[in-house]
Amino acid sequence: MNGNTERTLSYDDYSHTCRYSIELNLSAPFKNRKFSGHQSFMKGFDNDPGSYVVAVYDNGEDTINSNFCSSGDFLGGVTALFVLKPTAP
Repeated sequence: MNGNTERTLSYDDYSHTCRYSIELNLSAPFKNRKFSGHQSFMKGFDNDPGSYVVAVYDNGEDTINSNFCSSGDFLGGVTALFVLKPTAP
């Protein structure tokens, strides 16, 4: 817990996947925000063994069917793809 932000995190070494959840507690008139999803990585991209690819994606069903959960909090998600390539030896 950090002020009004609660975070949870778990990591699976075998699949290189991190599962995260973040809840922001906001004061009225704003609704609380909940973000949850997965972050996966792999080493080696585009024939470069020193590069990394990081994918960030939401849980899917939670944010696709509704923008609000049963408690009335706003659900949010993030989708991103990062390619990290070394620029110097």
